Amino acid sequence: MNRPSSLRSLNVLHVLNDGFYTSFLLFLPFLSLEFGMNLTQAGLLGTILHSLGLLCALPAGTVAARIGGMKLLILMAILYGASYVMLGTSVSYAWLFPAFMAAGVAFAMFHPVAFALVARFSEGKTRGRNMANFTAIGDVGKIGISSALTFVIAYVGWRYAAFLYGAVALGSGLALFFLQQ
Repeated sequence: MNRPSSLRSLNVLHVLNDGFYTSFLLFLPFLSLEFGMNLTQAGLLGTILHSLGLLCALPAGTVAARIGGMKLLILMAILYGASYVMLGTSVSYAWLFPAFMAAGVAFAMFHPVAFALVARFSEGKTRGRNMANFTAIGDVGKIGISSALTFVIAYVGWRYAAFLYGAVALGSGLALFFLQQ
């Protein structure tokens, strides 16, 4: 993959990563109703998502150095897909833990590695613009994908919405994986 297409792939992955991360918590009210969760239980799931989003960012550079940065980011998109499928197939409160954990790990590994790759793929005079654009493009996912989710849930229900988002993440990750070969 050449530099411009790598930067485009990183931007797509950033939109998806931030959008899927922000959207994950929007399922909590529906999960609470489905599984009879109280506020403490819902809060614990959010805490798991955010805590792993912090803790797993620390070893991200080491993991990327071993398997390759783009490959790691693509694997994290696939992990997001798996987390949404796990969410959609959950049958109890306990089944939600692996889904929230997987989403937290996928989010954590993304940003440290992606920003390093944007810097690497950018020429000296365009690096600042590319970094700024990359930073802003994540907000498109946060707003656009999470806003769309509310309509998708209203139309098809939370389980089908989770499957749909899982399919988009899996499809995007697999497409980028094969495009990289």
